[in-house]
Amino acid sequence: MAVKSADANGVLAAFLEALHHVDLTDGDIKKKMIACTFDGASVNQGAKGGVIVKLRELMGHVLISIWCAPHKLELLLLDATKATDFIDIIEKGVDPIYRLYYGSGKRRREVNAISAVIDEDPVYFSAPCGTRWMASRLRAYKAVIKNYNSVILHMEEASNRKTEEGAKCVGT
Repeated sequence: MAVKSADANGVLAAFLEALHHVDLTDGDIKKKMIACTFDGASVNQGAKGGVIVKLRELMGHVLISIWCAPHKLELLLLDATKATDFIDIIEKGVDPIYRLYYGSGKRRREVNAISAVIDEDPVYFSAPCGTRWMASRLRAYKAVIKNYNSVILHMEEASNRKTEEGAKCVGT
């Protein structure tokens, strides 16, 4: 269900709409819901007007709020990686490569043509950030490592061009 408004009322409305979509009535929800899990955003967990507070009011009974464990783990890993220069160095290498290819169908076609010539799989880059932060970061790193030869060959070839395209490859 689409969230029409990013405030607690909008998130709650989308949440309830999703439950109604799977044929749960308001009575079913009030009778059966005992706990909910959300990420730690204040719109969800806010003590004065977050989604969980509004749900408790709607339910009329105790409702356990659980902070989403995978989200909390990702935040923990993010904090841990900030203390490591190695991750920062990798990110500074991966992100420009992702941006160079993600934003240009032409560059993706060119690097995939090189991949075909050197008998490598087609190149698919994903963003090094996303909803599942660690998984998306790992996919991005693996894509760069797996396609390193194709990327380097393409960037070398493109950097010889006296065009904006070539300048972007030199800068990356």
